[in-house]
Amino acid sequence: MDEGIRQDLRATDLPLVSVVVPLYNMEEFVGDTLRSVLASTYRHLEVIVVDDGSSDASASIVAEIAAQDSRVTLLHQENAGPCRARNNAVAASHGQYILPVDADNLLASQFIAQAVPILEAQPNVKVVCPTMEFIGDKQGPWRLPEFSLSLLARRNHIDTCALYRRTDFDRIGGYCEEIIAREDWDFWISLLKDGGEVVRLPEVGCYYRVRKQSKRIRDRKLKAHVTAVLNQRHGAFFEEQLGGPLRRMRSWSRWINFLTRPLRYRKVVTAPAIAPEVKCFVHQLPWRFAHEGREIFKSQCHSSIRTWRRLCGGETIHAPHRF
Repeated sequence: MDEGIRQDLRATDLPLVSVVVPLYNMEEFVGDTLRSVLASTYRHLEVIVVDDGSSDASASIVAEIAAQDSRVTLLHQENAGPCRARNNAVAASHGQYILPVDADNLLASQFIAQAVPILEAQPNVKVVCPTMEFIGDKQGPWRLPEFSLSLLARRNHIDTCALYRRTDFDRIGGYCEEIIAREDWDFWISLLKDGGEVVRLPEVGCYYRVRKQSKRIRDRKLKAHVTAVLNQRHGAFFEEQLGGPLRRMRSWSRWINFLTRPLRYRKVVTAPAIAPEVKCFVHQLPWRFAHEGREIFKSQCHSSIRTWRRLCGGETIHAPHRF
C-alpha cells in the first residue's frame, strides 16, 4: 500500500482540526499561507477560508488551491470584519479543535501535531500557542511573556494563532463582533477568565508578518474604543484582577484603581479555605451589583408569593425581593 494512503488512513483516527482563515485583500500572501497550513505534518485537518468582501484576486487564489486540495473550503461574506469572518468559518467547520491563522502569516509544519496531544491529554489546558517569529518588515523572535490572568487583564500576550477547543468557542459565543480592534484580546479574556491553563510550545510554530499597513499597527489608534468595550464586556474580571476598570494607561490600571479606591470604598473578605470559584464570584459581586442589577433568590421569592396567594385566598400580596 502506498505510504501516502497509509498516512491518510492513520490520520482519520485523529481528531479533526479546523483551521479558520479570515481573508481580505491578501492576494500577495494568502497562497503562501494556505500552502504552509496544508504542509502540516498533521494530516487530519480542514481549512475554512472566509473572504470578507475582497476587491483583489485573493478569493480566486484560494479557489485555485481549493480545486487542488479538498481540505480547503472557500466561503464569502459582505465586508464585516475579521470577527464575523472567523465566526462564520467556525460555524461551517466540523473540527473538535480550532486554529485561527491570519491570511498573511505562515504556519510551521509541526505545530498542530505538537499541540493536539496536549489538549487531548490535559483537559485543564484551554489554549496551546506557538512561539512566534517576525517576518516581513521586521525580523527575529517575538518574545512574549508567560501567561497569567493578571497580565492578561493589562495586555494581550497571546497571538490569534493558537489551538483551542470548539466547545470553548461555543461556550463563550465566539468572537465579539462589536469590538473592531484587538479582538483576539477580548476573545482570550472570555475564554480564560473563569480558569484554565495556557501552554506555549518552545519551537517556533507561527511566523507573524509585519507590514506598514497591518491591522495590528492600525489598531493602535483605537485604544479608547478597545478599553471601553473591554470594560463593558469584562468589568467583573477587571474588578477582580485590577481592583477596578481597565484604564487608558493600561499598565498603570492597578495603581490608579488603588489610589482612587477611597472614593469608591469597598471591602471583600472570604474565608481562607473557600473554593477558588466561590472566591472569584464574591470578589466580583461589587461590580455585578453596580452594573448587572441586584436581584437575589428570584425563584425563591416568586415561590413564596405563590404560597402567600394560596394562604390569603387568592389575594395578591407583593413582597420585596430586591436588595
